Amino acid sequence: MTVESPRISLKTSTGSDGERDELLLSSSSVLPKEEKRKEEKKKEPNVFYQIFIVGFARMNRTVFRICILFLFMNLALSPWQVFVGDYFGVNIYHGTPIVSDASGSASETADNERYDQGVRMGSLATGIFNVVTMIYSFVLPFLERHLGTKVVSLIAHFTCALGLIPCAFPVFQNLPTALIMSGLLGFLNATMSTIPYAALGIATSDELSGLMIGVLNTVQVVSQILSQPAAGEVMSLSGSTG
Repeated sequence: MTVESPRISLKTSTGSDGERDELLLSSSSVLPKEEKRKEEKKKEPNVFYQIFIVGFARMNRTVFRICILFLFMNLALSPWQVFVGDYFGVNIYHGTPIVSDASGSASETADNERYDQGVRMGSLATGIFNVVTMIYSFVLPFLERHLGTKVVSLIAHFTCALGLIPCAFPVFQNLPTALIMSGLLGFLNATMSTIPYAALGIATSDELSGLMIGVLNTVQVVSQILSQPAAGEVMSLSGSTG
């Protein structure tokens, strides 16, 4: 599509015989910068096509392994980030959330108060989790240089297992253990926020690095969509939610 700009007519009078010379200046062959940008944007494939068609089709074996690792990292951590308040309210403080009756009214009981206290402690646990993530992020480059990527990833998964396994055993479901558990999960959060992206930059060319980062972010979203409903069903069956 070619957009023509208006023709400019410049008339000047010369001589005594009333003759007029007409000078026509046409810029119809020159597109304004904004129109050029619009034309180029229309020619570019959309984001869906770039990521799901081009990105996954041009993924090499190394990038595929990085995506699988990133998928399982998020599957392990995402449910805890969503249900940490419920875990503290139900399993640590042994409370129950407020449930409205048919009329929409609800009365708070002692169990509800304990649940609210647990949710507040869940916020504290999230704060500890974020502080550990921040501190470990400064240490992570040093460990990666001296120990290697595989060892750093092993440390992250080992500490994550130490943090999540106690959730399955009532004997470990107490406040000090739960707060320590929350801090241990920060190691995995710091690792998954840096190592997969750094490995992706090494495994791909400069031309494809941006596209592959989009693929990696898509994997993260998919893992969150899959893990949270499944975790909710597991907690309901186990009696961990009220």
